[in-house]
Amino acid sequence: MSTMKTELPKNHFKKTILVAKDDIDGLNHVNNVVYLKWMIDVAIGHCEALGFTFDRFRELGGVFVVRRHEIDYIKSALLGDELTMYTWSEPMESSRALRIYQLMRESDQKLILEGKTYWAFINPNTGRPTPIPVDITEAFAPN
Repeated sequence: MSTMKTELPKNHFKKTILVAKDDIDGLNHVNNVVYLKWMIDVAIGHCEALGFTFDRFRELGGVFVVRRHEIDYIKSALLGDELTMYTWSEPMESSRALRIYQLMRESDQKLILEGKTYWAFINPNTGRPTPIPVDITEAFAPN
């Protein structure tokens, strides 16, 4: 897939990213680890924009931890590129959540990356999965 979804869900969040020198690797493009950092950063930004800080999650009885990342690198991003990372949550079930990412280059609207992160909501005291509270599932509900 080389183009973004034609219609983003209403619950999407976006962040603009300008590729800096520290993002570039020996092949003169963005390093794969940087893309992963951007994914986590935009996920945190989305949560915080909805009022869900790490402390707020703890107050509600749990925190999200990563179970798995999937990343498809479609095109290379280069020094100076202006990018927009879009993210949204799919419907949450029990203690599981799925977040989707799409990274676009602004100059040509080319899709750079598609990704998914599978999250588990855990009790920080036990490390065991715990049901995601309704306050959270409703705040992140698609459309």
